[in-house]
Amino acid sequence: ARIVDCVEAALLLPEDEGRTYERAVFEELRASDASAALRHLARAERRLGLNPDLAGIELLARRTIAIAGEGALAADLARDMLGRGMRVTLFDHDTEVLTRTIGLVAAGYEREDPGGRKTAEMRRQEWSRLDGATEPRDLDGLDMIFDLSELAGRGARTRMADFGRFAAEGAILATAATGPDLDTAITVSQRPRAVLGLRPAGPASDRLFELAASPITDREILAATIALMRGAGRRVVRTGLGDGSLSERLLGALRFAADRLLEDGATPYDIDAAMQAHGWQIGPYAALDRQGLIADLEWRARLETEDEHPLGTAGIGLELLEMGRGGISTGAGYYRYDADGNAWPDPEVLSVLTGTRGAPVRGVTSGVILARLLAALANEGARLVEEGVARRPSDIDLVMVIGHGLARWRGGPMQVADRTGLLAMRNALRKLAQGRDERFWRPAAIWDELIKTGRRFEDLNGP
Repeated sequence: ARIVDCVEAALLLPEDEGRTYERAVFEELRASDASAALRHLARAERRLGLNPDLAGIELLARRTIAIAGEGALAADLARDMLGRGMRVTLFDHDTEVLTRTIGLVAAGYEREDPGGRKTAEMRRQEWSRLDGATEPRDLDGLDMIFDLSELAGRGARTRMADFGRFAAEGAILATAATGPDLDTAITVSQRPRAVLGLRPAGPASDRLFELAASPITDREILAATIALMRGAGRRVVRTGLGDGSLSERLLGALRFAADRLLEDGATPYDIDAAMQAHGWQIGPYAALDRQGLIADLEWRARLETEDEHPLGTAGIGLELLEMGRGGISTGAGYYRYDADGNAWPDPEVLSVLTGTRGAPVRGVTSGVILARLLAALANEGARLVEEGVARRPSDIDLVMVIGHGLARWRGGPMQVADRTGLLAMRNALRKLAQGRDERFWRPAAIWDELIKTGRRFEDLNGP
């Protein structure tokens, strides 16, 4: 809107007055919260490329990669790796799954190149470098093995033992596993210095990945993985090992706080509307319907074993599943879906809230909803920084913006905490902790540390 104002001023005002007006508008916008948020994220993205501990490392030549897993992510990664000249082997024990994934690779070529930017010969050469395999021994001598199967709930704790046995010397062994499953993969591989965690940083985009490494991970392996992912058009957020990835932990906190709001009288539709009005691509309950309620409950049960938050006890997902409401795939979940896939609020869900859970639908303001959810995210982010899982607060903001669809001009939960004021945010958390779920809302110790020294989360980000 302000651009239009400047264009009109250029047409209507004398040149000197027009320039003065444009300068005033520029200064006004530069001082806005949105400008601060955008500049914060630009700096955060620049920091992703700053890895002084990996400077000067000579990388081994790697030309072959296996991708174990299924679906669009495996297919897209395979196509991008083929595009940078690598030989790619898609792996799955199930031949039907393998065939479907290869089909997705082919469909992706048609979708991405409608104008013929690649010649037929270029596409033929790329396609000739694609293989399929169903047995670990078929991966003998490969330079990198990337196991995505954990994302589909099909991962095997001991699969990395097979991969470690057959991969080439110096190979990168990457897995989408997190927490104890990643620890197991590192142990059984017999190559603990070669194994790292690598997974998308959220469902909104596969262009940002989390890379989890242990203190003993080989530095060349780390540097080479970052370079390979960059070559495939992906950026990497480096993390430490912990109970779950950044994305999982933040999403768990968000869902827990949202489910508690349901019990306080909000509806799924109130919460989704408040978040979308704040700039999220999709609210948590519409996102749950896309994911599928069965997958969500399985995810909660697994994460609960790794974390102290009682994720499995909150919400009404189990009740909805027992009613046959599994999400979009079944035509109903938190929403009801018409034949065209459009989502509609459903009185039946409100009946579950008022009846089964005993929570009267009395309305919760969007301001309360947003304050509660952002406080939950900021506190979980503070814990992640405190535990050393997150290397810097700005990485958490990138995960939420790129991985989970928060609008860039909002900046992310850690930047919001700085803007709100750490003292005010900590006091709000203390007040929430006086009720139920004291462990969840209890402010992480880092809040007090920063407040005492007059610092903000931004001060922990580095240059």
